[in-house]
Amino acid sequence: MEYLLSKIYLKGDKIIWRVIIFLFLFSTLVVFASADNIAAVNGYQHGAYWYFIQHLGFFAGGFILIFIFHRFPVAVYKNFATLVLIVSIGLLLYTSMYGKEINEAKRWISIAGIRFQPAEIAKMSVVLYLASVLEDNVFDDFRDVVKKIVLPVGTVCLLVFIEGTSIGLLFGVICISILFIGGLKLKFLFKILGLALIALVVLCISGITIGWPDRIATAASRLTDFSFIVIVSLLGITGMLLLLFVSSKLKHLFKICGLALAALVLLFVLGLAFHWSPAVAVADKIENVFKKNENKNTGITQADRGKIAVASGGLLGKGPGNSSQRYLLPYSYSDFVFAIIVEEYGLVTGSLILLAYMVLLYRAAIIAKKCTRIFSSVTVLGLMLMIVFQAMVNMGVSVGIFPVTGQTLPFVSHGGTSILCTGITFGIILSVSRAANNQEISKQEDDENGKKYMPNGAGEKITEYNE
Repeated sequence: MEYLLSKIYLKGDKIIWRVIIFLFLFSTLVVFASADNIAAVNGYQHGAYWYFIQHLGFFAGGFILIFIFHRFPVAVYKNFATLVLIVSIGLLLYTSMYGKEINEAKRWISIAGIRFQPAEIAKMSVVLYLASVLEDNVFDDFRDVVKKIVLPVGTVCLLVFIEGTSIGLLFGVICISILFIGGLKLKFLFKILGLALIALVVLCISGITIGWPDRIATAASRLTDFSFIVIVSLLGITGMLLLLFVSSKLKHLFKICGLALAALVLLFVLGLAFHWSPAVAVADKIENVFKKNENKNTGITQADRGKIAVASGGLLGKGPGNSSQRYLLPYSYSDFVFAIIVEEYGLVTGSLILLAYMVLLYRAAIIAKKCTRIFSSVTVLGLMLMIVFQAMVNMGVSVGIFPVTGQTLPFVSHGGTSILCTGITFGIILSVSRAANNQEISKQEDDENGKKYMPNGAGEKITEYNE
């Protein structure tokens, strides 16, 4: 296979290429068996084979994007990082106002007849922007951190969170991880984390009192009343403790907490005064904490269906196409695709899928170790973390570890935006890998010729960024 890859001019990490091809082949099998379900969910607008051909078309586009983006020099991504972030913010704002609502979530927009989720583009843009900022700046003042990191990245996280709670939370975790990998001082990292947790609490309470953001109410409904209140309370306490730990001026901390509390009380009072349904309902929600066996949902949810599928698969599965839960799960080809994989192909195959994503993360770490520039190393690790974290959440939903989030399994689930954006992500990762490999070869040649290797020299910067 390595000879074949080299013959068709596919550069970069060969193991990553093999994993990509493995995921594609497996996705083809799963979606082919789920084509009838896809047609049913879409109201039989087209036949089952049409959706399978569409899936193959998405993958063809994904591979084309991988090939194109993996041939670009790394410098291209650094130079356009800020511009892409600005465009992403504009697309997210447009989505919040004019986006198309599907499955009670306004995440889609159509431009020139092409429908896509701007949040997928925003995730990539933030990784590239953070990598660029962390390389170009040495942060000694938290005001610079706020101006260059908290405000632009926080804006994107807020817009993503408003339209999709699970995506926003996952996005926030990835951003914090990138800042840690990029070497941001821990005191600044703790301050950012504290502010983020307090902001999250404000949004959660706002969501259940006045109904904005409306997706908070959906997220809260997937938890018990008690667990939701406990989680929100713990987040708020943790955020305040983090700010207390790193704040030299407690008055600023008290001002932040006081303003947040005053705003929440005002929103709640206004909600009750004007009989806003979320504000009226919050009293019932709090009251339900002290009631037992009341308003309990005894129906089988899609999360239960996912766990049934996983439990009934056994070690080797029921065989391709023999799933009993596929037609009972509305999104067995996307959100719960891992549950169907385990049911039909068994726990052994499911473990191989998990291992494939772990291999991707391991190879990204090796690539990052070869890089001599912060932008390259942070980009490759940040983008791969984005893919692997999303995969872990999807698998966790299927086995009941996480509540239903709507996250797809990267490069396996059916879905055009997910496949195409994941293709771009892999292309950027392989671009960094290609540059790192060429740099390694250049180093070996210099060593053989007796030349001194300068890991931070200007010549190497040109090699890594322009290969």
